[in-house]
Amino acid sequence: MRADLFSILILAAVIASTQALPNYSQCLDCFYTNRTNAYFCQSSLQCLGIKNPNCPSNQIVLKNYQCIEGYAECQNFTFTSLSPGTVYQNSVGLLPGYGCFIQIDRLFDGGYGTLQITFENPSVLVFDEYNKQYQSNDQLGLILNEDGWGPRKVFVVNSDPDSILGFTAVYSQGIISKINLIATTALVMIVLSLNII
Repeated sequence: MRADLFSILILAAVIASTQALPNYSQCLDCFYTNRTNAYFCQSSLQCLGIKNPNCPSNQIVLKNYQCIEGYAECQNFTFTSLSPGTVYQNSVGLLPGYGCFIQIDRLFDGGYGTLQITFENPSVLVFDEYNKQYQSNDQLGLILNEDGWGPRKVFVVNSDPDSILGFTAVYSQGIISKINLIATTALVMIVLSLNII
């Protein structure tokens, strides 16, 4: 009798804690479909235009990373000149509502590299500033800017309210010679000079 009562209390606590979770799935969907000019209202569970005043200020969520339950640890990667042509993989499991940031960058003399996020479940969302419709296995490269190849940062999150989901981050380092580096730098300088004129 006492064991049955204890089991019922545990079940009630689990159900209550599940119902107490904020609706991060709707919040994440708001930011995934509306990357700019939108916010999520916690009290109405609506995605609203940034100028819409129909949400109390203490209920406004402005960024996708404010939707999640917690953070997981993901591996960043810096491409160097020591191991050109190498591929590294890192598998990550995300609890429901958890996410992580992944950044790729390079040392000045390092090679060019890419990041691929591989997943099977569409509830794994990849927020990338440049590829707003990321699909599993899309390659994300370093960002070309006035200083050469700059870093790239993505936010990966599990929007499924019920399941632990996983993904694999694949870091691929290309081979870049000094001639290619000089040619790329010259191309950047030409493009920048055209923009100035």
